This record gives sequence, C-alpha cells and structure tokens, in this order.
Amino acid sequence: LTARLSRAVRAGLKGARALFDGARPAAPAAFARGILHQPFVPPTLPAGVRLDPAPRPTDQGTVRTSQFHLAPWQVLEDGSSPVVLDADPSSPASIEKALRALVDQNPGKYGAASGQMAKVSVNALPAVQPGQAPTILAVFRQWAQGVDTDGAPYYLLVDGASLTFHIKVFDGKPVVMGSEGRLAPGVDPAIMKPAYTDDELLGLAAKRLQSPPDAAPGAGQARGPSGLLDRLLGAVGLARRRRAPGGGAALPPPQFLSRVITNELDGTFRAINLYQAQDLRGQPLIVAVDVHDGKAFAFSAQDLRTHLISDLKAVSGVAVGRGTTMTPAGDDNGPIGPIALPLTNVYDASGKVVAVTDEQGRFTLPDDGSGAARTLTIKLESPFVPFVKDEDAAKTGAPVQVTVTAVPGQALTAALNPVSADPELAANIVGYVGYLQHQIWLKGLPGMNDARMDSPLAGGIRVNAHDQPGNAYYNPADDSVNYMAAAVLTVRGPDGKPMKLSVENTAKQSIDYHEVTHRRVQRFSQLDLTPEQEASAAYRFVKWTMNTIMGGDVNESIADFVSDAMRDNPIIGQGFFQNPPAGRPTYIRDARDKTPYDPSNPDPHNGVAVQAMWALRERGFIAQLGEAAGKAYANAMIPLVIIGQPLNPVSTLLHLILWDMRADGRSPFADLIRQIAGQDHGIDLPAVPSAPNLRPSA
Repeated sequence: LTARLSRAVRAGLKGARALFDGARPAAPAAFARGILHQPFVPPTLPAGVRLDPAPRPTDQGTVRTSQFHLAPWQVLEDGSSPVVLDADPSSPASIEKALRALVDQNPGKYGAASGQMAKVSVNALPAVQPGQAPTILAVFRQWAQGVDTDGAPYYLLVDGASLTFHIKVFDGKPVVMGSEGRLAPGVDPAIMKPAYTDDELLGLAAKRLQSPPDAAPGAGQARGPSGLLDRLLGAVGLARRRRAPGGGAALPPPQFLSRVITNELDGTFRAINLYQAQDLRGQPLIVAVDVHDGKAFAFSAQDLRTHLISDLKAVSGVAVGRGTTMTPAGDDNGPIGPIALPLTNVYDASGKVVAVTDEQGRFTLPDDGSGAARTLTIKLESPFVPFVKDEDAAKTGAPVQVTVTAVPGQALTAALNPVSADPELAANIVGYVGYLQHQIWLKGLPGMNDARMDSPLAGGIRVNAHDQPGNAYYNPADDSVNYMAAAVLTVRGPDGKPMKLSVENTAKQSIDYHEVTHRRVQRFSQLDLTPEQEASAAYRFVKWTMNTIMGGDVNESIADFVSDAMRDNPIIGQGFFQNPPAGRPTYIRDARDKTPYDPSNPDPHNGVAVQAMWALRERGFIAQLGEAAGKAYANAMIPLVIIGQPLNPVSTLLHLILWDMRADGRSPFADLIRQIAGQDHGIDLPAVPSAPNLRPSA
C-alpha cells in the first residue's frame, strides 16, 4: 500500500509515517506498509473544504551526516580519518559510552549533543566468512525533553532524526568506519508545552476538516463565542459538522494518533498532535495540530511482524493444517495440502496451554500416570501470534481449530481444515504458518537471536479482508498483518481503457514473508527503554513509534529479499495476476530486474536495493564461495539491514562494503558491489582506496 508518512507526516507522495502513544488505535490504511504501490485518488470533500499541501522532507534546521570510510587507512576530503574508540568491543555499554563521548566532542558536526540521542540498539554481528572483521551497529534516534501542561517532564521524538554508526573491529580495537543520519540542533523544548487541553486540540482538528487552510495560528479555534461553542462541542466529540452539498454526509470526526516534533509542515519545528480522519468516501486524511500555538494542517494520506519430553507412553503427535503449499521452485501456487503448524499452542480440556509444537509441528505431553485418554484442542494460536481473524468467517466457517482425543503411547495427527480445498479457508493456515516460518528462519541468522524477535504480534493476522482488494500490508498502528481475499479489480490497460484484472488471495508465502519482514523492521526501530521508562507517562509518546528509521525503499527491498532468500526464488507473487494484459507478467516483482535509481520516485517498491543484493548473492557470493556458503553469506546481509536501518539504497550498498571488510581492511566484494551499483542502477559509489604496502595499525 503506502510507504510511510515522511519523517513527520509525509502523506500523499512517499507514503505514510506517524507516531502514536502506545495505545495502538485503529489507523487509516495509509499508515500501513503493503505489497503493492497504491495510486493517488483525489479526496472527496464537502464544499468549501480545502487541504494543505502534503508535507515535504526538508534539511532546514538539521545537520546531515553521511560519512563512510571504505578502508581503515582512508582519509576523506574533509581530512577526517576513521576514529578508534576507547571502548571494549565486547561490551555494548562501553561502545555506547564511547560514541556519546565522540558526539559530545563535536556536537556541531553531528547536529546535537548525545543527551538528545535515545538508544535504539547496539548490536554485534559475528563474522561469517574467514577473516571477516566483526561488525558493530549502533543506532540512535533523536528525542527532546519538554514539559506538559502541569509542568511534568515528557519526551517526544524528533521525527526522521536519527544517527547510526557502523563500527569494525580491527586487532581488537573498535573503529568507526561509517556514520549516517540527521539531527536537529534547533529544537526549542518550549514548543512541547501545550497551550490547549487534549479536548481543545481535538476540537481544532475537527474544525480544520470543515474549513479552508488556516490563515493564522489558532484561526480554526477562535476565542470568540463561535470558537468557544465549537471548542465545547469538540470537547464532547460533537464538533459541528457542515454537511456536504445536497445533504450528503459530513466528514467523520478525527481520531488521535500521537504526538511528534517535525519541521516538515512549514519549515518550523512544531510539536504536533496527529489525527486520522477520512474523506466522504472513507479514504484517509491526516490532520496535524500544533499543541503550542494551535495551528492546524490537513492533507491527504494517500498514494502515497519446546522442549520435547521423550517418553514412550507420553501423548505425542503432530499438528498440521491444510493450506496452499509452495512448489519445489519456491512459487506460491502448489496444491492445497497439509502444512505443519510450528510453535502452536496445544490446549487441554480446561483451556490451559499444555504444550507448544516444535518447528515441525510435533508435540509431546508427559504421561500423567493415569493412562487415560486426554482431550486436546489445537487452533491457530501461538506465543507469537495470539489470533487469526477471518473477515469472511461466515462464508468460510472459520475459526479453524480441531479437538482430538489423545491416547498415551499412540501417536496422532491433529489436522485443521482436513478436507477443504477452499483457498479462503486455506488462507487462514497460510497466513498463520507464514508468520511462524518467518520467525524460525530469521531468528536462525547470525545476530538475529534477539528478544525483539519474540514480541507477540499484538494485532494478530487478518485474512480474507476487503478493505484494499489485491493488497497485503503490515499496519504498525495496531501491530497487525493483513491479507485480502481474491478480487476482481478495475484498472486501465495498456491502451488506457478500463479492464477487469483478477488477483489471487494475498495470503501466499512469498507475500507473507514480505509483510512479516516489515513487522521485524518495525520492532528493530523501537527505542531501547527500560521497564521503568515503559511504565512512565513521560515516555508515553515514544514507547512505540509507527515510523521506522530505515528508508521506505530499503524497507520494501529487504522485505522482498527476505522472501526471496527464504524461498530461494527471486519472484514475488508468481501467478498473482491471473489475467494480465498481453505481454505483462503474472507476478508482482522480480529481483533480477535492473531498475535505475531515482530517489524522487514516489513508489518505494522500485527495488534497487533488493536487485543489487540478489545480484551480489548470485554473481558474487554463490559464484565465488559455492552454493551453500554463498547463500549463507547472502543471508547474513539481512541482519545488517534490519538492525542497521539504512536510510537509502546508496547507503545500504556502502554498509555492505563495510560489512564485507576483512581484518586486513580489504573488502573482497567491494568491486562487484560498485559494478552492480553502476551498471545495473546508475549509482556511482565512492572509490575504494587501494591498500598501502603495509597496513597501518587500526
């Protein structure tokens, strides 16, 4: 669907990003990250209502950092050399302390002092290839501390402001080889003190949806009698609603999302409340209200993740469900058949979880000594996926579950959906199993055995939905993964005339693995707060952020690459388009394409990073290291990207060169990375300097 709300609230061209306070309210589809780019549809508004221009990213008032030393002996044009940290490379706390000291030595260089840097993570990636120098990634986001209406301190993130360090370890010494991001030095904490109550701010948002753009701060909430009446009505959720011409419905009231600092509305740093809203057709709108001066903005939000007890007399078995399987080539459309249910809860007759299946769907319960048969129930519930919701449950008969009688000493097979070939019923199995297969596979990569991988998917999995026909998306607002039922879409063909395009149910493995990767990226972009901070009201706006640090195009690419690598197949959605126009493919994307890099492309699904990574996998790693070692090395790129959260495809490639670097300072695949970047995508990467005869000590 959409990519993200740029930095603070870029809705309309490059997708949707926003923050909220952890309550996880419902959010418009524009906040989700989906498998397909959705075209812009002009909003339908009541007479007299006009929107503001969509926010645009700006470097005004910020300091950008983009510095990569592609060899430990390289001196850049500004005279800077790689910095050796006075730190223990085996201690994340020591690395963090040294980096904060580095920033505080020259805060003007980075844009802010280290006190404004909130830690996301400090992660060590182990060496995969012989001689590869270990990599440490340190990721921070910028926050500011201000005071609330009662004088109590609280924190807000400066949206789009982050700083990442790429550190290599040479001869036991951590060396800063790369840094990227942007921090804002000019954020005045005074902007964070609200001059309005929460109800008044909601009233301002509602008023903005009934009028042209405000001409002056607070214009939508005048202090005269009419403004007071509007404010009082807004306080009880009954703001006056001007009806559309002909008695049509008025715009529904907005709903609060969160608060964030941004300068992308009009170039001024503002602490804003973000609200979701809708036009007359239900398409998403965004309203932003400055909490300090009351100025309101409105714009379209479109266009834009057991231990088995060995006992011969134990109750044991395997849990499976019938779903659409993959072909031997890793395509989606194999036959509907049994699929093991990994990491799935097994309940006894009282509803207690008595076992969790292993990665192959097997489970065992110890003999309780009675020898009696036991009643067990298995459904699509897991420690990692609390539920699956079928939007067409009335038609498919979901929820899918099975209750069996288990006899000690006799193995059994518990089959969910044992006979049905209905692809919508199978979608329940596929969407659920795909998430857990992703959990198992990704956690097995070097550096990914991380507690953040184990957080339950709070919003569950939704299948057979109809809100975005032909799409699938991860929604960070409620932490859910969403799949659509099969549909017939009306599109324009190559001749410009309308045509009917049939698309499959989007609960397919290649799409599953893509969407769940977005969820992983989301989790790895959150602040590393202590339990005390999580519980404190001062951190309510920063304990869950809907925007990632990673650039939208990189986010889509790593989602594709994980899916491609898991299936050993570069095609996403083979056969998804069932009746494409002549000469058009049936699939969604192919990582073997060679797309020129266009940073102004409003569609983040342009695939430059995934195409470069797949080419590096095939033409470099597998060709030179052999199939098994080459695939393993290619898979190890995934933690680098998910944890490091590169800002764009160019910096992704630079991070890959550093990650590939050996203890002698050379990167064996650097020349190939530069060749792929230049020949395939028109990206001219900086040259890798030649090594001196004797490598100096790091």
